Amino acid sequence: MSFHIPILRPERRKARRKRSRDRGVVMFENISRGCQVANISSNGARLVFGISAELPLRFTLALPNGRQVQCLRIWQDGSVAGVQFNH
Repeated sequence: MSFHIPILRPERRKARRKRSRDRGVVMFENISRGCQVANISSNGARLVFGISAELPLRFTLALPNGRQVQCLRIWQDGSVAGVQFNH
């Protein structure tokens, strides 16, 4: 018999993220891609796309409230990406 024991990793984020269902638009080089902002904090977000496509290292994220933030892609796994906001 075997048991699955989850490994708990310490939280490294400085700001707590909150769940979101907002839509966003990623913009880079004359390209715009819609995405769901799955969670967001003052320092970053997790973005979910309908299809898998490599994001550039740096891009602009337009949020529904009209705010535009410069982002740094920290990680990406297929259609999901974690980004850090550059203030």
